[in-house]
Amino acid sequence: MRNMRIFAWVGILLVVGLLAGCTNKDEVRLTADQLNGILGMRTGETLVIELPANPSAGYAWEVDDLDTALFEPVGETEFVQEKNDEGLVGVPETQIIRLKAIASGKTTLKLIYLRSFEQGVDPLDTKWLDVDIK
Repeated sequence: MRNMRIFAWVGILLVVGLLAGCTNKDEVRLTADQLNGILGMRTGETLVIELPANPSAGYAWEVDDLDTALFEPVGETEFVQEKNDEGLVGVPETQIIRLKAIASGKTTLKLIYLRSFEQGVDPLDTKWLDVDIK
């Protein structure tokens, strides 16, 4: 019985270790509720921002005037559709923006939510983040 308990604990520890290894320690993940504040991060880390969006209506988030001396985009913006058991169209999605910190410095990230094809129209929403990269 004692051997079974030890075996079970070893199995649990292995699973926990594997799950911990699945997270990327070089990522800083933020949601919309965590924006409009201050963030400290290290050079080499990737900022992953998850925001609610509705691309089927033409709305998406954009980084306004990215400081390319401090950040570089990583891949394309990604959209992940919310669970939709009814097969509905126009369901809200989560937009994922990835930016890698490439140098030390301070900057303000400004994100705007708009239809990029509409000229002269104010953004529907705006978020910001003061970032200090070490």
